Amino acid sequence: IYSSRLDLLCKELDKIADKGISYHKPAGGLTLWCTLAEDINERTLFRAVDERGVLIIPGWVFYTAGKKKEGHIRLCFSNVSDEEIRRGVKLLGEALDQCRQQKK
Repeated sequence: IYSSRLDLLCKELDKIADKGISYHKPAGGLTLWCTLAEDINERTLFRAVDERGVLIIPGWVFYTAGKKKEGHIRLCFSNVSDEEIRRGVKLLGEALDQCRQQKK
């Protein structure tokens, strides 16, 4: 089940890759780490997807206070349906567009 969800998540993310998001597909696990283009702020993106009812985890929360790492998000696919993955990635794409428009 998780393998097929990961495959679907990656397939859907490939559709919005031009919006400033990339990933390296893991061999296992229940989460997918994504890298954001330099012009997308992960905190702004977090707020934009939250407004759409989608939860992502900004990467900075996983680093110690002394390290300032940004530009990543973590997506979990363990407890969502295929339809929720499709809808969530679509809304993530909209939020990425919004974040880029705000930078202009």
